Amino acid sequence: MDCLIVHTPKFNSFYKPLGRFMWINYMPMGTLAIADYLVKHGQDCSIIHQGLELMNDKNWKLEQGLKDIDAPVIGMTLHWHHAIYDVINSARKIKELKPDAFLVLGGFTADYFYDQIIAECGFIDGIIRGDAEVPLLRLVQAVKAGKKDLSDVPNLAWRDRDGQLVANAVTYSADCEMLSNLCFTNFELLKHYDTYIQHVTVPFLVVNGVSLETNYARYSLKKRYFPLALGRGCPFTCSWCSGSFKQRNLVTPRHAIAYRSHESIIADMQRAVDYGYEAVYMVFDPTPNNMSWFLELFRKIRAADLGNTGVMFELTGISSREFIDAFADTFTGHRMLSFSPESALDTLRRRNKTAYFSTENTLAMIDYAASRDVDMLVFFAAAIPGETEVEFRETIRMADDLKKKYKGKLNTEIFLLELEPGSPWQAKPEAYGIVTERRTFWDFYRVHADPTTGTFTSLGYYIPGYFEKPLDPEDPERDFERRILQLKCDHFCALNAGLKNGRPVFVTKTMCNIANVLNIVTRKDSNPLVRTY
Repeated sequence: MDCLIVHTPKFNSFYKPLGRFMWINYMPMGTLAIADYLVKHGQDCSIIHQGLELMNDKNWKLEQGLKDIDAPVIGMTLHWHHAIYDVINSARKIKELKPDAFLVLGGFTADYFYDQIIAECGFIDGIIRGDAEVPLLRLVQAVKAGKKDLSDVPNLAWRDRDGQLVANAVTYSADCEMLSNLCFTNFELLKHYDTYIQHVTVPFLVVNGVSLETNYARYSLKKRYFPLALGRGCPFTCSWCSGSFKQRNLVTPRHAIAYRSHESIIADMQRAVDYGYEAVYMVFDPTPNNMSWFLELFRKIRAADLGNTGVMFELTGISSREFIDAFADTFTGHRMLSFSPESALDTLRRRNKTAYFSTENTLAMIDYAASRDVDMLVFFAAAIPGETEVEFRETIRMADDLKKKYKGKLNTEIFLLELEPGSPWQAKPEAYGIVTERRTFWDFYRVHADPTTGTFTSLGYYIPGYFEKPLDPEDPERDFERRILQLKCDHFCALNAGLKNGRPVFVTKTMCNIANVLNIVTRKDSNPLVRTY
């Protein structure tokens, strides 16, 4: 093998109604495409997903998985910060097992902290910043040729013979032509891809101590969603997100939106269906005021007779009646639009979202989508920069009104904003009125080393003055998290249907406590998943 790619999930997260669960099970969208690109250019490449290995054998270890592999380059995904702890410790173990392999990381989190990682993790040889198709191919070719000077590998940060950081220029960024020629559905390159297709789906988690079948039936949306790659690049800068042009340009320049061709998207969609996916998840509308590109895509999907495929489309902004009509006319089965007003207040939305849209226009779009029999999932957020508890209760009222008016066609959820590396408010917290101690790579590492916290409970910041009652001066961040979580549980219980069915809050809380006890008592695997490093 010329290159092995390893995806490492966050093995241990905790959320009271769920117990312990494994998170970050979806691979970054481009992982399969990168592996396929290497294969098409004469390199033998495959992917190991440590989570899949554990799903198939809970006693699996890295020693077992790497025993018969002798690859000169091993790549690892470090995209979402939640997996920092597990990726770094897996990388350390991989280097012990395969000391001669060039170990390289890639992904948003690795990009942002590349200098700290190279300086402080001697077992990691390099980091590819930004898009990785061409850089990884060039790296594999150079390592196989025995080259010690890697200065001609684009986007690579690496350590020279003297142990000094060398950051090559970031000159490669996939354009429309490149993206259109990539294949995101070569599942044969992923070991246990059948398990991936059957059991890794929205909302991306695998709960400890229950069978995969029970996990799918109880904790998923009960459809196998394929994340369909439509393009790359985001021109919007939301205060809590690190994915925009502006923020990415701090490390990995991209100056233009890159759409894939309609034909390449439809080809991947058809292959995904052939592999057993029941629905696709689309997240890409960089020009919400001009959806002509999507109108043409939908027309071609109808022509390809793929309209019976389920779809969830996540809007950045809000869209026109013309778009909703085309969406409703194209997808005849399960179809859902999701979008994120975040707040009921225009002032907060204008302050924090570049793709601003008013509450009035939001309500008009919801009304029209409902008239076209399109399901909707509306996401709100708590603790937005500049918000107070009083203002958040306005959002609660808006969500309650929507659920009552569009009962059966619309659901609301709340997400707790979690500090992301490289987001505007993480980079400049004072400018957004927040206080945080998560500044460095190792700050995030320490947080995710704690198996008692999780994606739904550890926010990483607090807002002074958010609540009328002052925060605990001994531990303001944890007190802030506790109170925000209480608001979420009181009004947006995502796991029990009680609130949606009109049950009192105390009933759903009792159900949650019972679920927690049952998690501890009845599950055979109530202990954390055995880490594979």
